Amino acid sequence: MHSGRTQALSSAYEFVSTLGWQGRHVNFQIRHISNGSLHEPNRGETMVLIGAAFDL
Repeated sequence: MHSGRTQALSSAYEFVSTLGWQGRHVNFQIRHISNGSLHEPNRGETMVLIGAAFDL
């Protein structure tokens, strides 16, 4: 059975922080997921997200 835990996401409790900007047709976000130092290791994952919207 796979628990879904990795070195980056190592506990049952994970917290998400997101900082971003949204325009009319594009948005940018930086997102970090970690366990908030509740369990070691606490590497977490950081990602950059870019979105685009289209008027159809």
